[in-house]
This record gives sequence, structure tokens and C-alpha cells, in this order.
Amino acid sequence: MNAQQTLAFRELLAAWNRREDARSQSNFRALASARADLEDARTKLHLTLDR
Repeated sequence: MNAQQTLAFRELLAAWNRREDARSQSNFRALASARADLEDARTKLHLTLDR
């Protein structure tokens, strides 16, 4: 992995953890935000892997 891919993966992992934390706490507002962040992070990682 190059530096850009590593950063994108770390962002994906952080978004995943935020989503799981919100889900375990039944915090639906935070869950909605975290799910959107997770989708963005997935897209960014996908784009770095296509290069």
C-alpha cells in the first residue's frame, strides 16, 4: 500500500468504528452521520485502489 491508500484505509477504519460506536449506543443521529462518512471513506479507498 502506498501512503494515499494507507490514509484512505485509516479513514475507512475510523468511520467504521464511529458507526459501530453509534450503533451500540443506539444514537441514531450519530449513526446516520457515521454511515454517510463510511460510504465516503469506502469510495475514497476504492478510488485509491483503482490507480
